[in-house]
Amino acid sequence: MSFSASAFASTTATVTQGVNFRSAPSTSSSIYSFLKVGTTLNVLEHVNSYWLKVSLNGKVGYVSTSYVKETQTPLTAPTLTASGTAPTNQMVNVTITYPSNAAKKEFRINGGAWTTYTAPVAMTDNGTVEARGTDAAGNVSTVGSYSVNNIDKMAPAAPSLKADQTAITNQNVTVSITYPADSAVNEYRVNDGAWSQYSQSVVMTDNGTVEARGTDAAGNVSTVGSYIVNNIDKIAPAAPSLKADQTAVTNQNVTVSIAYPADSAVNEYRVNDGAWLTYSQSVVMTDNGIVEARGTDAAGNVSTVGSYTVNNIDKIAPAAPSLKADQTAVTNQDVTVFITYPADSAVNEYRVNDGAWLAYSQSVVMMDNGTVEARGTDAAGNVSTVSSYMVSNIDKRTIGGKIVDTALSFQGKVTYQFGVRDIPNLILDCSSFTQYVFKLNGKSIPWSSKLQGNLGTYVPKAGLQPGDLVFFSVNVPNEINHVGIYIGNGQFISNLPNKGVVISNLNSTHWTSHYITARRVVN
Repeated sequence: MSFSASAFASTTATVTQGVNFRSAPSTSSSIYSFLKVGTTLNVLEHVNSYWLKVSLNGKVGYVSTSYVKETQTPLTAPTLTASGTAPTNQMVNVTITYPSNAAKKEFRINGGAWTTYTAPVAMTDNGTVEARGTDAAGNVSTVGSYSVNNIDKMAPAAPSLKADQTAITNQNVTVSITYPADSAVNEYRVNDGAWSQYSQSVVMTDNGTVEARGTDAAGNVSTVGSYIVNNIDKIAPAAPSLKADQTAVTNQNVTVSIAYPADSAVNEYRVNDGAWLTYSQSVVMTDNGIVEARGTDAAGNVSTVGSYTVNNIDKIAPAAPSLKADQTAVTNQDVTVFITYPADSAVNEYRVNDGAWLAYSQSVVMMDNGTVEARGTDAAGNVSTVSSYMVSNIDKRTIGGKIVDTALSFQGKVTYQFGVRDIPNLILDCSSFTQYVFKLNGKSIPWSSKLQGNLGTYVPKAGLQPGDLVFFSVNVPNEINHVGIYIGNGQFISNLPNKGVVISNLNSTHWTSHYITARRVVN
């Protein structure tokens, strides 16, 4: 018999003439049994045009195609069902059921590409799902389809609200609400209260806000519409409140702002019992006085009068402070400067040497010469003229520091000449220079670097202080023949041939190689 492709899939075969049920597709293979006419077999495979692979009662074997007739079953279209058909704003899942003989299962959405079906199709928007099955022989079923049209993600329009009257009134106000046609659940609330089912107009006995929302059958909620009722006035306005921009004493104008109640239609003020004036902006007071205010509502109700007394304006500056030092003679101690401020000075300040102004709480201790200034500011912000005192009597230099300062003062003024001590003309050698510097500071030392090298006490190089004498061998090795004065930071000053008084680096290669010792002559 012959086979052709069609819209059917071979599933069973019926024995039309007694046939052997064999173990392999060959007449020489062993025989399981002899099958009688009418026996029904399950067809597993078309081995070739002569043999079928079949099963009978769970046993697999082969029969000749000449002795059986295949019964063909149509490949039916898949069936499609949705997870829900009621309107919804959520996703809809479409489940596809394919015929049992479908070897290949496919679906597509809105005419798109065919895709292998493995799980229900999730539809996030309305559209059509199609499905088809293909059997093992390649036969394709008719296409099944399902149109999803119950997804609705568009919220209803916002409800509209309208009051029965908008003019100022002392009666209740009725707010009616109109909901869109697709709103299935109509709700309202008053002043952020609980949402309630709307069945009739909302009666407002006091000012407040009515809000409304609609929800469609799919569960989409509209934006909230609202209406503010603010035209109910059953009592007179409250008294206006008055507030100054500053309450501390000031030397500036004081601005008084007035807050009127919301239901005040006519806002008025007056200053120092003058005429009532329309209030349009804050009242600027250039002097102390009384501001009064009243409000009148649209119904003519007049509030009680509010008032504010301005009494903090002061435009007169304090007198200048006075300064005095605890000592005026030259001293090596700190000098204390006392400052006396006028009684009406609220903020007392001082500064030293043009520095930052600081709050004065106690006498100013000056450790060095300089200028102390003082000023007073009253509670109104008026600033006095600045007073000052110059401290010039402090001298805290050590004898060593003074010796260094004296030596430094001779730079560019001394001429070097070996073995000379011409003080009037400042022609000196190295040791007569150090002798002269020490003499100017009240210390007598001999003329000669060698003799000076025996004075005072030995100082290690690491312990040098300003004013110490440092000694070198510049001509005869290991013999003192040059002297200088240590000035600090690894430097010393000395009188040198062809240079005069200059500063040198003690740690340079030259001076390190010629260095011998150091002596401290003064403490």
